[in-house]
Formats: sequence, C-alpha cells, structure tokens
Amino acid sequence: MKKQSTKNKKRTYHKPILVTSECLTGANVRYNGELLNYDWIKTFRKHIRILKVCPEMEIGLGVPRPPIWSISSPFGHRLIQPDTGKDITPKMSSFSKKFLSKHSTVDGFLLKSRSPSCGLDKVKLYAGADRAPVIGYTVGQFTRKVLETYPELPVSDERILSKRVNREQFLTTLFVTASFRSMTEDNSRQSLESFHDQYAMLIESLNVNRGKKMAKLLKSVSSSTLPKTVYLEYKSHLSQLLSRKHRLPARLLVLNKIIDSHSKVFSTAQKRELKFLLADYENGTSLFADISKTVSSIFNSHNLLTESISTFLSPFPLELLEK
Repeated sequence: MKKQSTKNKKRTYHKPILVTSECLTGANVRYNGELLNYDWIKTFRKHIRILKVCPEMEIGLGVPRPPIWSISSPFGHRLIQPDTGKDITPKMSSFSKKFLSKHSTVDGFLLKSRSPSCGLDKVKLYAGADRAPVIGYTVGQFTRKVLETYPELPVSDERILSKRVNREQFLTTLFVTASFRSMTEDNSRQSLESFHDQYAMLIESLNVNRGKKMAKLLKSVSSSTLPKTVYLEYKSHLSQLLSRKHRLPARLLVLNKIIDSHSKVFSTAQKRELKFLLADYENGTSLFADISKTVSSIFNSHNLLTESISTFLSPFPLELLEK
C-alpha cells in the first residue's frame, strides 16, 4: 500500500464513546452533595463522546442520600443502605444489565474510585451493616458487571488517571479501540488491512512478535470476504496488546528505527534536538506524548510524516494530555 504524507493535513480521530461516572463531570449526584472538579476530564469532551451514568441515581436514590455499603453475606456481596436497612442489590443488578445491554457500542469506562457502585478496586467490604468492621476490599457492583460484560475494553478511575503516565496509556488504548471499531464495521478484509497498515508501527512498539502474528493472520485470507474467525482472532490479539503495560524500550526501538531510516535529511540542529528528546524519554523525564509533538514537527518539515508514523507518534489528540 502506498504511503501517503500527512503534511498540511489536519489529523482526524475516530471519536471514542466513554462511559463516565456522572459525578466526575461535575454533576450534583454524589451521596453527600459534593461537587467534583477535574480539569483534565473537561478537556476530554472535545474529542471524546462522554456517556454519563450514575447508577445510584438511576435506581431512585436521591441527593443527598444515606450512603450504601458493600457487605459480605452468606449470599455473596450485597449493597446495603445501613440507615434504612434497604438491600438495593437487586435494583443495582437489574439496572446494570439493562444499561450495558442498551449501550453495547462503547469503547471504555471512566468510573468513580472507591464507590460501592462504580469502584474499580479499594471499595470497602464490611462484615455486616450494623457498625461492622471493614474486612477487605472489593469491586463496585456496577463495575463488576462492566468487567464481566466487556473484559477487552479499557476500564479505569480518576484516581489512577490522575497520573499522566497512566492517562497516556488509557487514552492510547481508548482511541485505538475506537478506531478499530469504526474502521472495521463492514467486516471486510480491506478495512482490516487498512487498520493494520495505519497502526503497524504502534502494534510493533507494543509487541513485535504478536504484531508479526497479526500480519501473518491477514495474509492468510485470500478472498475479499473476511472470515469471522480471523476477525475475532485479530481482535483478540489487539486486545491483549493494548491491555499490557506499554514498555519504554520497545517504543524507543521503533522510534529510533524511524529516525535512523531518515537521518540523512535532518539538519545538524534537528539531529541534536532529536537526540535530546530521546534522552529525556529514555531517562523518564518526559512521556512519549511530551516528545511526540516536536518529533512530528521535524518529520513534517521534511514531508516524512506518513499516516503510520503520525499514528504511532500521536495515537490520540495530544492536547488531552497537556500538563
């Protein structure tokens, strides 16, 4: 496939659908009426479709409201409102199933940490509802259903994503997931090949061996029709790649390879700047996204910024990670 330069072309992204705990958007839905404010979440709205949900409000609990607890019982973990004695487990379970069934086309979840309904971990688990001690930690009931229904999708919380390094990986996974969903909707071989061509360098930087398997899988298809088994196997490979922690050496290896292959056209000043940028990334003083904008600019000045290189350097809009 012919590589096309993206010079002077504005990069476009497939807009992810992100299910987000409504309280994280500043809405007055917290049990105690507290309003939360996260500037970095506000920046998401320009490039991400936010699908807001507050499970506790959806099952009829108002604001303010007595808190609910996750308690251990002979019948498993239950959601209890100690002040009223209500067991809201059935309502929460029913809502969770209906919501996830209704919104089956999503790309990720950003949920409220430590919440008995939305917490990803560190949700206090009580021995009982009557001033019982904390005996451990568990997952929120809504989130448990999310993880069961969408094990392949990125799921995180605002506590984890407050660190830019975690946010960088989450956004990469979110936008690649959205691109895969959008670009392969017709389930054709051509669309899957187009996706792989665009993301080949990024895939290589995540795991070169698995990337080779994915490429080999595509070559095994001789007809224009894409067998469902091939599509599902490719999707499984991609999900496993994206779920792994992004390793600095692998990314650095691919970036160095790209730079070395075009080094003859760079000026002495540009080579020096690239060297400093790579050193900052290798030393951990900069994230990959922090150096990507300058690297992209240097490549673009020589008309070298192909779609694949651009995708590798900026898998998501870099403004979403601004300090």
